[in-house]
Amino acid sequence: MRYEFSASPQVRALIDSLGRTEDVRFSPSNSRLAVAAHNVRAIAVFEIELGEVIELRDGVLITCDSLKMPHGVDFLDEDRLIVADRQNDLIIVPIPSGEWAGTTQHVEPLGSIDTLNGEVGVPSSVTVLRKGGVPLDVLVCDNSRNSVIRCDLDPVSPTAPEIFLKKWFDIPDGVAVSPNSDWIAVSNHEHHDVLLFRNDVQLRKDSEPTGIAGSVNYPHGLRFTADNRFLLVADAGAPYVHVYRTGSTWVGMRQPASSVRVLSDDLFHAGRANPMEGGPKGMDISNDGTVMVTTCEMQPLAFDDLRAILQTALSSVDEPRDIGPELARIEHVQRLRSWLTHAQAISGVHQARAATAEAVASATRATLDEVLTSRSWRITAPLRAMATLGRRREV
Repeated sequence: MRYEFSASPQVRALIDSLGRTEDVRFSPSNSRLAVAAHNVRAIAVFEIELGEVIELRDGVLITCDSLKMPHGVDFLDEDRLIVADRQNDLIIVPIPSGEWAGTTQHVEPLGSIDTLNGEVGVPSSVTVLRKGGVPLDVLVCDNSRNSVIRCDLDPVSPTAPEIFLKKWFDIPDGVAVSPNSDWIAVSNHEHHDVLLFRNDVQLRKDSEPTGIAGSVNYPHGLRFTADNRFLLVADAGAPYVHVYRTGSTWVGMRQPASSVRVLSDDLFHAGRANPMEGGPKGMDISNDGTVMVTTCEMQPLAFDDLRAILQTALSSVDEPRDIGPELARIEHVQRLRSWLTHAQAISGVHQARAATAEAVASATRATLDEVLTSRSWRITAPLRAMATLGRRREV
């Protein structure tokens, strides 16, 4: 069931201006909604009221000099956002107070978190881990290092950011933690699946996943339900959100229990610039378990009945399989890609050497041509001819 939403002309104009969107998030109280507007370098925030008709009561487009390519967003609290920016790490952004009326408001950042220790990286997705409503840690996906980084939010003595997970990733594009904190799910873009890790004392950065959610084209945003029984995954390469379910544990390989269409064919194909695009990018579920929201360029905001979505998955049987074959496939693909990268590097070296040799030969030819056409060469030509004739007579 698709919820209708109401909004003023100013707020609707704001929605229409967002362009390419990448992530969407409800605030802890469900009273605000944030959308990462990638191309306009901004974050849109809406005052929202959930009901039979969803009301977007107000909206603001937040710009900031630190926002270059915002890709992931989450709420630290009702008045502060944390943004994963592909060109500028993690940025903490304040939400302006007062009435917004669909305006654009420029703010100064409240701070930033250097997740990369000076290295160049590509932060793509971020999620805040809370305890008792208090934000304790942040997990952020780094596309360049194919890893998930953990950042401590302790205001007194935070520990340095560290690589939290890294094995089997090839462009991690989304991260979620189950409400009971027992499981961590990471979208594995290039391998077309979601890896699930048991979040316990034995978890290390090189730990193997214990569960896999498969049969997804290009996984992006993802969320666990409040009871930890369902995992929803937005498929950027298809007009669907895939729903996975479990009986008691996320161990094993699973296929979708159901796939829910969230875009029409017309909208999907209008946004399909390549096989990785067209479908939903960001996805979140309300804390009261009633609403799923999705976002993408062709459909900046869409709200669906989460209860009806989950109902479609209840008739399936939870039959997880051994993840060994899937891990073997991932390892094989990674080895092939490593070989291809190595071969391309060798080819590049040979091409560079060939280009250098050609440049030297070209420079030599140019020098020779310059000598042969010079005035001094022409003037001394008779002397060279006489010298050659003299050598012939001596012979």
